[in-house]
Amino acid sequence: MPYQTIKIFFILINILAIAACGGGGSSDNPPADEVPAVSLQEQTINFSETGTIELQVGDVRTTTTSAKSEGALNFHSADTDIVNIDANGTISAMSAGATRITITAPADQAYKSASLELAVVVSKRPANTRFEVDRLTLMAGVNHQIAAFTDSDAGLEFSSANPEIATVSTTGWIDTKAQGLTTIIAKSKESARFLAGETTLALTVGLAPQSLSLALGTSPTGFIGEQLTNTASSPGTGSFSFTSSDPTIASIDDSGVLSLLTAGQADITVSRAADTLYASAETNYRVTVLKLPATLSFAYSGSLTKLVDETLVNPAISSTGSSLISYSVSDPSRATISEDGAVTLLEAGTLVITAYQAASTNYQAAAASYSIDVNRHPQSLIFEHSGDQTLLVDDLFTNIASGGPGIGAITYESDDSDIVYVDDEGDIYAFGAGTTTIHAAKAADRKYAAATANYSVTVERHPQTISFADATPLKTLVGHALTPSLTEGDGTGEISFSSSDTAVATVNDDGEISVLTSGHATITATKEADEKYAAASAIIDLHAVPRKISLTAWVGADKSQVEFNEGATGVEWAASNTSDCDMDDTIACTNGSKQDIGHFPTDEYSFKGAQTSYYQYRHGNFTASMPLQVARWRARTGTKVAQLNGYLYLMGGSDSPYGNYIDVWRSENGVQFTRINKYNGSTGSRIDHSVIGFNNKLWLLGGTTSDASIWSSADGTSWTKEVINAPFDKRSRAQMIVKDGLLYLIGGNDPEGNTLKDVWRSADGISWSSIATDQAFPKEAHAVLFNGKIWLVGGDGGDGSGRVLSSNDGISWNVENAAPPFSALSGKGGAAVFDNKIWLVEGASEHTWFSADGVNWQAGAPLPVASITNAAIHSFNNQLLIFAGSPSNETAISEHIYAYLGDSWGIVSDRHIGKPHEATIVAGGNALWVLTQNEDINKRQMLSSEDGKQWSELHAPPGTNQGGNFVYFNNALWLIQTDHDDGKRSHYYDQNEGWVSVDHKPEFSARTYAQTLVHDNRIWLMGGNNTGSGDDPNDIWTSSDGVTWTLVGSNELLSRNNYTTASFNGKLWVTGGQSFDDGTHYYHKDIHSSVDGITWVKEADNVPYGHRTHSELFAQNDRLWIIGGWSNEGFKHYQDVWSSADGKTWQRELWSTNLGPTLLPSIAVLNGTAYLSRGNGYNDARPYGFWRSLNGYDWDRLILQDAYLK
Repeated sequence: MPYQTIKIFFILINILAIAACGGGGSSDNPPADEVPAVSLQEQTINFSETGTIELQVGDVRTTTTSAKSEGALNFHSADTDIVNIDANGTISAMSAGATRITITAPADQAYKSASLELAVVVSKRPANTRFEVDRLTLMAGVNHQIAAFTDSDAGLEFSSANPEIATVSTTGWIDTKAQGLTTIIAKSKESARFLAGETTLALTVGLAPQSLSLALGTSPTGFIGEQLTNTASSPGTGSFSFTSSDPTIASIDDSGVLSLLTAGQADITVSRAADTLYASAETNYRVTVLKLPATLSFAYSGSLTKLVDETLVNPAISSTGSSLISYSVSDPSRATISEDGAVTLLEAGTLVITAYQAASTNYQAAAASYSIDVNRHPQSLIFEHSGDQTLLVDDLFTNIASGGPGIGAITYESDDSDIVYVDDEGDIYAFGAGTTTIHAAKAADRKYAAATANYSVTVERHPQTISFADATPLKTLVGHALTPSLTEGDGTGEISFSSSDTAVATVNDDGEISVLTSGHATITATKEADEKYAAASAIIDLHAVPRKISLTAWVGADKSQVEFNEGATGVEWAASNTSDCDMDDTIACTNGSKQDIGHFPTDEYSFKGAQTSYYQYRHGNFTASMPLQVARWRARTGTKVAQLNGYLYLMGGSDSPYGNYIDVWRSENGVQFTRINKYNGSTGSRIDHSVIGFNNKLWLLGGTTSDASIWSSADGTSWTKEVINAPFDKRSRAQMIVKDGLLYLIGGNDPEGNTLKDVWRSADGISWSSIATDQAFPKEAHAVLFNGKIWLVGGDGGDGSGRVLSSNDGISWNVENAAPPFSALSGKGGAAVFDNKIWLVEGASEHTWFSADGVNWQAGAPLPVASITNAAIHSFNNQLLIFAGSPSNETAISEHIYAYLGDSWGIVSDRHIGKPHEATIVAGGNALWVLTQNEDINKRQMLSSEDGKQWSELHAPPGTNQGGNFVYFNNALWLIQTDHDDGKRSHYYDQNEGWVSVDHKPEFSARTYAQTLVHDNRIWLMGGNNTGSGDDPNDIWTSSDGVTWTLVGSNELLSRNNYTTASFNGKLWVTGGQSFDDGTHYYHKDIHSSVDGITWVKEADNVPYGHRTHSELFAQNDRLWIIGGWSNEGFKHYQDVWSSADGKTWQRELWSTNLGPTLLPSIAVLNGTAYLSRGNGYNDARPYGFWRSLNGYDWDRLILQDAYLK
């Protein structure tokens, strides 16, 4: 029995003896604290294992245990290093040895506790040790790792039974040493868990085979006489031996060196003896012995190029110097070759020449060749006309090709026969436009190569020219349609037109140009090409300007600053004081100049002061003339014009409510007039009178304010009363006509407004005869002389329509048209003969009419206003003109002259800003504001301008005229209405809503002509005329908002009227005026100032400018100025200018301004420039128009006048 087993047996006997002495039973000693209780039953523990439990290290055994008592069983190992038992009774063998396990069941209410002990013996496990194989055969000299296994944790040890045959390493690597047998042993040591173990492997070691390798391989080749070393090698160390199958061909020595002797093949055997590791080995190879190579070469090698009929000597040379050499040619038809290698070339082509030498005993055969490119001789071909050619469509051109010694035929070809056709003779025909190439080809013959030549032919269409006949630039007018004359060229292509700027002008397919706006455009005419003729184009530059040339001029005493409407830029402009100045020779004219209208204001020196300047404009064939003067007749209605000896005379009329005119004006051109009779007291004032030129005199009669006298004048200045009481009734609106040397007076209205229907005739203007009465004349019809007859046109026929009547003698009258298209309102207009037609201006509407026969009427261009009544219509100087009258859109009567422009009407006289009566101007908000007042609110205007030249019309204010005080205050326009209690209001102007009335009546009393101005950030209202009973007010009011007014106080200083005020140097200033006391007028020549309007200081009691009323006091350029007014001393109107730096000391700046006598001017200062408007009172005391001054004393009048190019 092994020692370990005996030891375990004795340990087990000792355990059993201990158990027999006291283990497993219950104790006989009761517990110390035993209390009588129920007797507990005995119980036993049931365990699935009985007796001694035998295990091997690593075993795990699951057991089952049960007991009768409740509660968990307790498991216990006496030596947990040997055995562990867990709470479930599972036993784990941990290491070899013997121990006990105890199982305890606890006591409960029914059972006593119980325990059970068992012996456990744990032994080591046998080790399982083995090789992967039992036997192994290896070759000597190799290393091999064997695979051995054991489940012992102590590892393996290896050993060899015969180390001379093989050794083994600790890791199992076998190293074979020699041929033989041995045993390889693997042992495992004993460990805590396993017993020792051992296994063996039988190893057989044999010799390793080896193979021989040859340095030159198994088929070496060489030439006779060479030696080849075909060395053999292998891993063994045995000796080599060599043998040859035919030593006459190749022999081999002991070192393996071959000697090649004759041509042929021999087999060589190579052997190597065995050694301790490798077995013997043998191999064979065959050696081939070759004849020596021979080479042939030519003197000229490679690819040669030669020409037909040339001979080439090029013999072959052999490297061996023996054997004959023969020659051959690849195509004997193209070349021959001699025995010595000389080649004769017959035809073009590529040949191969070959030389051959036969083989000998020791040398191989040899061959060599070279190639010859045999070319024909070159030849050239040229054309009779060298270089590229340019032809025109339908041209014929001959260009023959020639040259070269060859005999080949020459042919011709065109790349594009639609452009050029070429025949066999070289003649070419140009068919169509384009570019192509003509080729000539000469065919090759035996000796000469083909030749070609070509040239380019460009066939162009025949040039053609189209051109505009008109000069460029074409100067025309906006709105015109014109078709410039175009020379169209020879071709048949379509012509199209285009404009470079269609915003300026468009052009249609027919070349008609429509001019849309001013500017420049280039009109291009393009004619398409046809088959024969090239495309062509022509251009003409167009410069369009508006028909209307609008002049804006500030006319001063020594020059004018003029500018024109933007569209007129580039129009030729000449100015002079010579009425018949040649526009192309202005240097010969007084103050003559000529230039193109530019973009900026220009100083001009002929239009100045009271001089008349003559402006001429030219744009191509369009011209216009514009005589200019500052002085002119004033606005009026009911005026009359007449023509005499090349002059047009304008006489009388009404300027309601200021009275009737008694002046006479004369004009050479119908536009610019000179007053020749300032106060025609002889004839008295006249309106709706009759005037005509007859027998070299002007004849005047009738009118609404006249007596029955008849007057005449040879010059319009001196008048003679020819008849005190004419035989006919007093009348107005009568018609006068001269026919066949006789003067006719036709109809009119009697003083009660009834229509007179008689006709009177006179041969001298003095003696008159009644020739017709009770005629069916329409009321206020208009008489003209047309086609040898007297015609009555328009007027009221009694049924609301007009009439047309005619008479050859003034006695018998025929109704030519009882229902013409014009209405009875035409009586408010007029008629005239112009351009061989009768023209009728209805007057009470915008309609005009014309007739070429007096019977059939057509509508003419409408007037630019809805109506213009009581105007004078006349034809003069090739113009149809309308003078003065009452236009529907004017705030007062007209001062304009309208002219018919061929398709419309335009104003040809100068135009004014606002109206000359009761116009007030103020400055503020970087703008000028003009308010024209009128009793009729519908004829009131408000205008605004930033430069005094361009004006915009705004909403007119409410209220009446005399009680409106106009100021600019607190960034708004204010109108303070004062004229009566119910109408007192403040109004301000809103850009979006217009005039807004403040719902608050000012506290001051009603008045007219109060002085209103802005001072110290307040509006001030002073004095005025009482509109009720009692004295005129002398109070002073202020307002900081234009709504609520505060009484500052009263001052006797202001118990005057017609004085003037200003704000200057932080003070209010008052000067001049007049007062009344007991029916006596007192005129003042003092000046007062006040800082607060309460306390006034008399700065001067006797100012040098004297006492004056209706003047204007204003501040400009740090000085206080006074201008104009009226004085009772000599009843004169002032036209001087005074200024002061302090309001006390005054100096006269100018005795007489170019304003003329100035009464009630209104002046505002904007950006240092003073602007003057208004003027009222007597005819001679109005600064008519609108004026400016840069220095306070030199005044320039604004002239706005239009000329119309035609």
